[in-house]
Amino acid sequence: FKYGLSKDFQIHVHSIGDAATRQTLDSFEYAQAENGDKDYRNVITHNQLVTDEDIVRFGELDIIASLQPYWAFKEPYWWEVVDQPLLGTERAESEYPMQSFIDAGALLVSSSDHPVTPLNNPFWAIEVGVTRNLNNAEYYGVDDITDMDDPKWLLDKTERVSIENMIKSFTSNAAYQNFRDDISGSIEVGKYADFAILDQNLFEVSPLDIDKTLVLSTVFHGEEVYAAE
Repeated sequence: FKYGLSKDFQIHVHSIGDAATRQTLDSFEYAQAENGDKDYRNVITHNQLVTDEDIVRFGELDIIASLQPYWAFKEPYWWEVVDQPLLGTERAESEYPMQSFIDAGALLVSSSDHPVTPLNNPFWAIEVGVTRNLNNAEYYGVDDITDMDDPKWLLDKTERVSIENMIKSFTSNAAYQNFRDDISGSIEVGKYADFAILDQNLFEVSPLDIDKTLVLSTVFHGEEVYAAE
């Protein structure tokens, strides 16, 4: 880490377990201190298990927390087969923290980890981030829910993120992570005209309907590159 940062590399680490994340944070803390005050924008992605003490360190060290919100609920045919038996119920219940990173002053960024997430529809991820619950019953072949507090698939609702912060995690925050926030990530004078027109207002619909969102048009650098039929 020390050598990479001295050569102005941005370091992006994949970490799943809490011990691995602590070791990574220790390495970042040492390397960043050795290389001085710079705009590093270093990243740890996945963050399936992170202790409360280490979540605070993300904010203190300005480490970006890159999450895959698609996974942040008790996924049918996965939770009861993988997460719960391998981690134990108590630890599994605390996996994939999200709002805690924001509370700690860290930047939250969302991605899909495709092809691990085969259907990388960002609206499905945004819904899970907001509800921490089932996002598309038909895809998983289970009965749908009508209440975001339905406990069957709900994973730690204290980690729910606002719709505004979920959208930022896919747009302006992601642009910042990639050192493109001066030209992309938000609609502002002087930035590229990159945006999508949707069939519903994400701020007004029921959180359980976010996954039903359709893209009507996509504009890239000011030119329409997709239009729904």
